[in-house]
Amino acid sequence: MQNLNFTYEDDKHRLHHLNDVAIDLVRGQSIALVGESGSGKSTLLNLLRGLQKPQGVSVAVDGVTMPYGLRHLAAATTLMPQDPEIFADTIAFNIAFGMEADRAEMLDAVEAARFASVLGRLPDGLETNIAEKGVNLSGGEKQRLALARGIFFARESSIILMDEPTSSVDTANERLIYSAVLKKFADRCLVSSIHKLHLLELFDCIYVLDNGRVVESGTFSQLLAKDGQLAAMWRNYQLVSADQLVPLHA
Repeated sequence: MQNLNFTYEDDKHRLHHLNDVAIDLVRGQSIALVGESGSGKSTLLNLLRGLQKPQGVSVAVDGVTMPYGLRHLAAATTLMPQDPEIFADTIAFNIAFGMEADRAEMLDAVEAARFASVLGRLPDGLETNIAEKGVNLSGGEKQRLALARGIFFARESSIILMDEPTSSVDTANERLIYSAVLKKFADRCLVSSIHKLHLLELFDCIYVLDNGRVVESGTFSQLLAKDGQLAAMWRNYQLVSADQLVPLHA
Protein backbone atom coordinates (compact mmCIF):
# COMPACT_ATOMS: atom_id res chain seq x y z
CA MET A 1 0.00 0.00 0.00
CA GLN A 2 1.47 3.35 -1.06
CA ASN A 3 0.62 7.05 -1.29
CA LEU A 4 -2.17 6.88 1.29
CA ASN A 5 -3.51 10.38 1.92
CA PHE A 6 -6.43 11.32 4.12
CA THR A 7 -7.74 14.40 5.95
CA TYR A 8 -10.89 14.98 7.98
CA GLU A 9 -12.15 17.18 10.79
CA ASP A 10 -14.03 15.51 13.65
CA ASP A 11 -17.03 16.87 15.57
CA LYS A 12 -14.65 18.59 17.99
CA HIS A 13 -12.95 20.40 15.09
CA ARG A 14 -9.77 18.36 15.48
CA LEU A 15 -7.93 17.69 12.23
CA HIS A 16 -6.85 14.12 11.49
CA HIS A 17 -4.59 13.39 8.54
CA LEU A 18 -2.24 10.91 6.91
CA ASN A 19 0.35 11.96 4.35
CA ASP A 20 1.92 9.64 1.75
CA VAL A 21 1.80 6.64 4.08
CA ALA A 22 3.29 3.43 2.67
CA ILE A 23 2.97 0.10 4.48
CA ASP A 24 3.60 -3.48 3.37
CA LEU A 25 0.88 -5.86 4.58
CA VAL A 26 2.43 -9.32 4.40
CA ARG A 27 0.67 -12.59 5.20
CA GLY A 28 2.32 -14.20 8.21
CA GLN A 29 3.72 -10.90 9.50
CA SER A 30 2.79 -8.95 12.63
CA ILE A 31 3.00 -5.16 12.43
CA ALA A 32 3.00 -2.64 15.29
CA LEU A 33 1.99 1.00 14.81
CA VAL A 34 3.65 3.35 17.29
CA GLY A 35 3.34 7.08 17.83
CA GLU A 36 2.08 9.77 20.14
CA SER A 37 -1.66 10.39 20.53
CA GLY A 38 -2.95 11.97 17.32
CA SER A 39 -0.11 10.62 15.18
CA GLY A 40 -2.53 8.72 12.92
CA LYS A 41 -2.53 5.15 14.24
CA SER A 42 -6.29 4.79 14.76
CA THR A 43 -7.04 6.72 11.58
CA LEU A 44 -4.89 4.30 9.58
CA LEU A 45 -6.64 1.28 11.12
CA ASN A 46 -10.08 2.76 10.37
CA LEU A 47 -9.06 3.31 6.75
CA LEU A 48 -7.77 -0.25 6.42
CA ARG A 49 -11.09 -1.52 7.77
CA GLY A 50 -13.02 0.61 5.30
CA LEU A 51 -14.71 2.76 7.96
CA GLN A 52 -13.47 5.90 6.20
CA LYS A 53 -12.41 6.63 2.62
CA PRO A 54 -8.97 8.01 1.74
CA GLN A 55 -8.46 10.91 -0.65
CA GLY A 56 -5.88 8.83 -2.46
CA VAL A 57 -4.12 5.46 -2.19
CA SER A 58 -2.46 2.83 -4.35
CA VAL A 59 -3.02 -0.81 -3.33
CA ALA A 60 -1.27 -3.74 -4.98
CA VAL A 61 -1.69 -7.44 -4.15
CA ASP A 62 1.14 -9.71 -5.31
CA GLY A 63 2.29 -6.90 -7.60
CA VAL A 64 -1.15 -6.39 -9.19
CA THR A 65 -2.77 -2.98 -8.64
CA MET A 66 -6.26 -3.20 -7.17
CA PRO A 67 -8.65 -0.76 -8.91
CA TYR A 68 -10.90 -0.48 -5.85
CA GLY A 69 -8.07 0.38 -3.48
CA LEU A 70 -8.69 -0.27 0.20
CA ARG A 71 -12.19 -1.60 -0.51
CA HIS A 72 -10.44 -4.71 -1.78
CA LEU A 73 -9.00 -5.26 1.71
CA ALA A 74 -11.95 -4.26 3.90
CA ALA A 75 -14.04 -7.38 3.25
CA ALA A 76 -11.19 -9.60 4.47
CA THR A 77 -10.48 -7.52 7.58
CA THR A 78 -11.54 -7.65 11.24
CA LEU A 79 -11.01 -4.65 13.55
CA MET A 80 -10.81 -5.02 17.33
CA PRO A 81 -11.47 -1.50 18.72
CA GLN A 82 -10.33 0.05 21.99
CA ASP A 83 -13.81 0.90 23.25
CA PRO A 84 -16.16 -1.85 22.04
CA GLU A 85 -19.78 -2.10 23.09
CA ILE A 86 -20.76 -4.70 25.68
CA PHE A 87 -24.40 -5.77 25.63
CA ALA A 88 -26.68 -6.49 28.60
CA ASP A 89 -27.05 -10.10 27.51
CA THR A 90 -25.26 -13.42 27.91
CA ILE A 91 -21.54 -13.96 27.55
CA ALA A 92 -22.27 -16.13 24.50
CA PHE A 93 -24.29 -13.35 22.87
CA ASN A 94 -21.49 -10.86 23.48
CA ILE A 95 -19.05 -13.19 21.73
CA ALA A 96 -21.15 -14.44 18.80
CA PHE A 97 -23.87 -11.75 18.53
CA GLY A 98 -26.59 -14.38 18.79
CA MET A 99 -25.34 -16.36 15.79
CA GLU A 100 -25.35 -20.13 15.91
CA ALA A 101 -21.80 -20.83 16.95
CA ASP A 102 -19.67 -23.80 17.80
CA ARG A 103 -19.11 -23.84 21.56
CA ALA A 104 -15.52 -25.03 21.13
CA GLU A 105 -14.74 -22.07 18.86
CA MET A 106 -16.19 -19.65 21.41
CA LEU A 107 -14.16 -21.23 24.22
CA ASP A 108 -11.05 -21.10 22.06
CA ALA A 109 -11.56 -17.34 21.64
CA VAL A 110 -12.20 -17.01 25.38
CA GLU A 111 -8.91 -18.76 26.12
CA ALA A 112 -6.88 -16.60 23.74
CA ALA A 113 -8.39 -13.44 25.26
CA ARG A 114 -7.45 -14.57 28.80
CA PHE A 115 -11.14 -14.50 29.74
CA ALA A 116 -11.32 -18.17 30.79
CA SER A 117 -10.59 -17.43 34.46
CA VAL A 118 -13.41 -14.88 34.51
CA LEU A 119 -15.79 -17.27 32.75
CA GLY A 120 -14.94 -19.96 35.30
CA ARG A 121 -16.30 -17.93 38.21
CA LEU A 122 -19.55 -16.94 36.47
CA PRO A 123 -22.59 -18.97 37.62
CA ASP A 124 -23.78 -20.14 34.19
CA GLY A 125 -20.60 -19.94 32.13
CA LEU A 126 -21.28 -18.80 28.58
CA GLU A 127 -24.98 -18.49 29.37
CA THR A 128 -24.43 -16.06 32.25
CA ASN A 129 -26.31 -12.82 31.66
CA ILE A 130 -24.04 -9.92 32.58
CA ALA A 131 -27.10 -7.78 33.36
CA GLU A 132 -27.99 -10.03 36.30
CA LYS A 133 -27.47 -8.82 39.84
CA GLY A 134 -24.09 -9.79 41.22
CA VAL A 135 -22.42 -10.19 37.82
CA ASN A 136 -19.94 -7.34 37.71
CA LEU A 137 -17.16 -7.17 35.14
CA SER A 138 -14.27 -4.73 35.53
CA GLY A 139 -13.15 -2.52 32.66
CA GLY A 140 -10.30 -4.89 31.86
CA GLU A 141 -12.62 -7.93 31.97
CA LYS A 142 -15.06 -6.23 29.59
CA GLN A 143 -12.20 -5.53 27.20
CA ARG A 144 -11.14 -9.18 27.35
CA LEU A 145 -14.73 -10.27 26.63
CA ALA A 146 -14.86 -7.92 23.65
CA LEU A 147 -11.47 -9.19 22.52
CA ALA A 148 -12.84 -12.76 22.62
CA ARG A 149 -15.58 -11.52 20.27
CA GLY A 150 -13.00 -10.03 17.92
CA ILE A 151 -10.93 -13.22 17.94
CA PHE A 152 -14.06 -15.28 17.28
CA PHE A 153 -15.09 -13.18 14.26
CA ALA A 154 -11.53 -13.01 12.92
CA ARG A 155 -11.50 -16.75 12.21
CA GLU A 156 -11.93 -16.25 8.47
CA SER A 157 -10.20 -12.88 8.11
CA SER A 158 -6.91 -12.43 6.26
CA ILE A 159 -6.07 -9.14 8.00
CA ILE A 160 -6.49 -8.63 11.76
CA LEU A 161 -6.50 -5.06 13.08
CA MET A 162 -6.15 -4.24 16.78
CA ASP A 163 -6.61 -0.66 18.03
CA GLU A 164 -5.21 -0.95 21.56
CA PRO A 165 -8.01 -3.36 22.60
CA THR A 166 -6.21 -4.17 25.89
CA SER A 167 -5.72 -0.61 27.18
CA SER A 168 -7.52 -1.44 30.47
CA VAL A 169 -5.95 -4.89 30.93
CA ASP A 170 -3.16 -5.40 33.47
CA THR A 171 0.39 -5.62 32.10
CA ALA A 172 0.98 -9.35 32.75
CA ASN A 173 -2.31 -10.47 31.15
CA GLU A 174 -1.82 -8.05 28.27
CA ARG A 175 1.48 -9.63 27.24
CA LEU A 176 -0.05 -13.12 27.48
CA ILE A 177 -3.00 -12.00 25.35
CA TYR A 178 -0.79 -10.59 22.62
CA SER A 179 1.40 -13.69 22.64
CA ALA A 180 -1.69 -15.91 22.27
CA VAL A 181 -3.30 -13.78 19.55
CA LEU A 182 -0.08 -13.51 17.54
CA LYS A 183 0.35 -17.29 17.74
CA LYS A 184 -3.28 -17.96 16.80
CA PHE A 185 -3.12 -15.70 13.75
CA ALA A 186 0.49 -16.44 12.79
CA ASP A 187 -0.56 -17.23 9.22
CA ARG A 188 -2.43 -13.92 8.77
CA CYS A 189 -1.36 -10.28 8.59
CA LEU A 190 -1.90 -8.68 12.00
CA VAL A 191 -1.63 -4.91 12.52
CA SER A 192 -1.90 -3.38 15.99
CA SER A 193 -1.53 0.13 17.37
CA ILE A 194 0.67 -0.10 20.45
CA HIS A 195 0.87 2.31 23.38
CA LYS A 196 2.67 0.06 25.87
CA LEU A 197 6.06 -0.31 24.28
CA HIS A 198 7.10 -3.44 26.20
CA LEU A 199 4.99 -5.38 23.68
CA LEU A 200 7.05 -4.32 20.66
CA GLU A 201 9.52 -7.19 20.82
CA LEU A 202 6.64 -9.54 19.97
CA PHE A 203 6.15 -7.95 16.53
CA ASP A 204 7.96 -8.62 13.26
CA CYS A 205 7.89 -5.03 12.04
CA ILE A 206 7.27 -1.61 13.57
CA TYR A 207 6.08 1.57 11.85
CA VAL A 208 6.57 4.82 13.77
CA LEU A 209 4.03 7.53 12.92
CA ASP A 210 4.43 11.22 13.64
CA ASN A 211 1.93 13.88 12.56
CA GLY A 212 0.36 11.60 9.99
CA ARG A 213 3.59 10.37 8.41
CA VAL A 214 5.66 7.20 8.73
CA VAL A 215 9.03 8.42 10.01
CA GLU A 216 10.70 5.08 10.84
CA SER A 217 10.17 1.41 10.16
CA GLY A 218 12.00 -1.80 10.98
CA THR A 219 12.31 -4.43 13.68
CA PHE A 220 12.48 -3.48 17.35
CA SER A 221 16.23 -4.16 17.52
CA GLN A 222 16.90 -2.28 14.27
CA LEU A 223 15.06 0.82 15.46
CA LEU A 224 16.77 0.79 18.85
CA ALA A 225 20.14 0.56 17.11
CA LYS A 226 19.18 3.42 14.81
CA ASP A 227 18.78 5.60 17.92
CA GLY A 228 16.01 7.67 16.38
CA GLN A 229 12.46 8.45 17.41
CA LEU A 230 11.51 4.94 18.57
CA ALA A 231 14.68 4.66 20.65
CA ALA A 232 13.89 7.96 22.37
CA MET A 233 10.32 6.84 23.05
CA TRP A 234 11.63 3.56 24.48
CA ARG A 235 14.05 5.29 26.86
CA ASN A 236 11.29 7.56 28.13
CA TYR A 237 8.88 4.63 28.46
CA GLN A 238 11.38 2.69 30.57
CA LEU A 239 11.75 5.63 32.96
CA VAL A 240 8.02 6.24 33.32
CA SER A 241 6.88 2.59 33.44
CA ALA A 242 9.80 0.88 35.21
CA ASP A 243 7.57 -0.50 37.98
CA GLN A 244 5.10 -2.04 35.49
CA LEU A 245 7.43 -3.55 32.90
CA VAL A 246 7.38 -7.28 32.23
CA PRO A 247 10.86 -8.62 31.32
CA LEU A 248 11.10 -8.72 27.52
CA HIS A 249 12.04 -12.41 27.40
CA ALA A 250 9.54 -13.55 30.06
